Amino acid sequence: MIKQPKQTTTAQKPIKITYTDIPTYPNARSLEVEKAPKGIQMIELVSEDSWEKVLSFYQEKFAEKGWGIFASNYLKDRGTISTHPTEKETITVLAANENSLTHIRIYIQY
Repeated sequence: MIKQPKQTTTAQKPIKITYTDIPTYPNARSLEVEKAPKGIQMIELVSEDSWEKVLSFYQEKFAEKGWGIFASNYLKDRGTISTHPTEKETITVLAANENSLTHIRIYIQY
């Protein structure tokens, strides 16, 4: 009897986006992050640029990665954009004007 070689399939492992995949806004300072709920990573930054400029930066960087924006919301002093880099993950960037600075919060939800 001749043994047949064992056939293997190479299933792709799901890609998991982490904070290292998200570009840091130029000249932004990192802030200490409060503990995020389970299944969410958070990045918190502060910048002297306008919140509109911050969101434009992230929209451009996400487009370069092929991550389309599926939701956006703009108010007088803040805005958000959201993308799905993978089927199961969502990234939301919140940029808000607070005390003459722009606070940037990035949420990565798994």
